[in-house]
Amino acid sequence: MIATYSTLDRGSYHFRIRRNAIIAGMYTGAMSIVVAIYCGWRLVVNARHKEALQDVYWGVQISYMANIGCQFASVFLGTLLLVAVNRENAALIVPWVVGTIAFIAMEAVGTVYSNVLRDHVNHEFDTLCKVEAAFLFGRGVLSSVAIYTVLRVYRALKTGVRFSGPELVEL
Repeated sequence: MIATYSTLDRGSYHFRIRRNAIIAGMYTGAMSIVVAIYCGWRLVVNARHKEALQDVYWGVQISYMANIGCQFASVFLGTLLLVAVNRENAALIVPWVVGTIAFIAMEAVGTVYSNVLRDHVNHEFDTLCKVEAAFLFGRGVLSSVAIYTVLRVYRALKTGVRFSGPELVEL
């Protein structure tokens, strides 16, 4: 054993990586809810101004619906990550990692697709397109950091590190 339990209890390396993984799970859920609310708002706005999007209306709507589906799945995976870290179950961490990577890519495709379709109608990338792209890039960077922190916990669990206190042994 590298350190005593009292040292670990005060906040050593292992507890910090566990805390960071929990923060990554909460970040995933919270940001997914924010993005789902935004996409829902865009669905309503686009439905009210259907004539402004002309022939690309359904493509834009479907891309926002796909993003909402990705966000609901990300909320589920974020919850699964919190359960996995609290139960110290490395096998439950894998779906979060794979799903997060896949949903980042799917969200990027949906966002770019809706922006390109709106550009087709507007003949320029409007401010909303630029804001969406910047937000997507920022989320991608933060999600990459979250994946890194969760993989550190995964590796620690696979090597045998446990975050719970010492077991009581009765003689």
